[in-house]
Amino acid sequence: MNSPTCFGRLLRRLFILLIPLSQACAQSAFIDALGSQGTRVPGAAGISGDGRVVVGSRQAAETEEAFIWQPGLGSRRLELPPGLAGSSSAHSVSDDGRIVVGRCTDAFGRSIPLRWVDSLPELLPLPPGGGFGGFAAKVSRDGKIVVGVAGSANSENRTGWRVCLWREGSQQEFIESSPSEAGYADPSRLLLSSDGSSIAMAVGAQRQIHRWSADTGFVPLKLEPASHDFSYPGNWQVAMTGDGSVLGTARFQKRIFRWDGWGAGVPLPITLTTNPAAKLVTNDRGSLLAGMTVNRLFGGQWSSLVVPPFGPLPFEDVLRGQGCDLGAWSSLTNISAISADGQWVMGWGSAAPSDDSPAHVEAFRAKLIRHAQGAPRLDVEVLNPDADDSIHRLRWPATDLLVAVESTPLIHPTVPWTAESGAPRIEGNEIVLDLERVTEARYFRLRRLD
Repeated sequence: MNSPTCFGRLLRRLFILLIPLSQACAQSAFIDALGSQGTRVPGAAGISGDGRVVVGSRQAAETEEAFIWQPGLGSRRLELPPGLAGSSSAHSVSDDGRIVVGRCTDAFGRSIPLRWVDSLPELLPLPPGGGFGGFAAKVSRDGKIVVGVAGSANSENRTGWRVCLWREGSQQEFIESSPSEAGYADPSRLLLSSDGSSIAMAVGAQRQIHRWSADTGFVPLKLEPASHDFSYPGNWQVAMTGDGSVLGTARFQKRIFRWDGWGAGVPLPITLTTNPAAKLVTNDRGSLLAGMTVNRLFGGQWSSLVVPPFGPLPFEDVLRGQGCDLGAWSSLTNISAISADGQWVMGWGSAAPSDDSPAHVEAFRAKLIRHAQGAPRLDVEVLNPDADDSIHRLRWPATDLLVAVESTPLIHPTVPWTAESGAPRIEGNEIVLDLERVTEARYFRLRRLD
């Protein structure tokens, strides 16, 4: 009898004894429609730290307007400063939901950076030479630092956009671009750390990813090995953790890289099973990623993923596996933000037609269950134990999403546990992960993450 199988059976019996009777009524994931037909949430739309405030933009008549959504209050328009009546959009929100940043347009169609404090609008001042307008893209978790772009005085085209910081809502400053680049910062790719001390963005016509801090200035991100190409236009999607680490994925690589310091990016032990994300977001610790992919082999259909440390999973499958009823939705095609704790996800999808409403694009807020109630449960089975292609099949509740799967050949304090990843799937209300079996005995565990 194979020892990992014995160990798995022992764990199964042990955990069954430990799980309380309340597990029979385990918590379920759920989803809220944000109540605006025709809503299109920008890629930079945001969600507060506790998931109770969602911001974005929606179509209203023939224009775009910024909105804020809260439980019990629903979706409502964020008002503009007196004298302005153009379009607007909200891009980011502070942890407590009080500070929202975005943009509006003036009578000449110029984009103006804007901040809302408790839903009251305030124009953010443009720095000297920033007369071509701009907008605010991200706000720090405490709401005190805002990053965005402003048009520099030397050009009216895209190459004139420069990154700008607002501190405490008023003091503003241009950040000089990388000396080797043309000064173009892609406003849709601006990222900000929790405390506002680090920025990641695309600079120059080649959209090379740079990271900035006040101490170092701009530093271009490199990959290891150098054969990985991360610089061609459109080849990258990046996310930033709370401490300023950068996570990114590049076209054709099907890998996710992480930059913890200022050195070369290191690939994570995760292989994406579809084309790399067309959008990438992460929680504060970087332990849960989410985003959007496209399968070009089947008509370019968009879909959304969540990526725990053990591998990517279809977002809709995860919600169903956690007990969420998706009967009102045809598809959830985009994830545009995730809360700091990884529990709340927002984006948009297609609401199914009903007697009261035709099919339409709709924004959503979904709550994921990060950890199952009670002690962790892991079942281990060896398939075809005598064959050369035998595998270990691991199963655990779909509600234990934010976990690391680890193995070791020997349970001993001096023998380390190794992280495992692969191509997991949802079967019913369980996550299933098949791992290639090695010749020596292996023991497995689930380690819950914050």
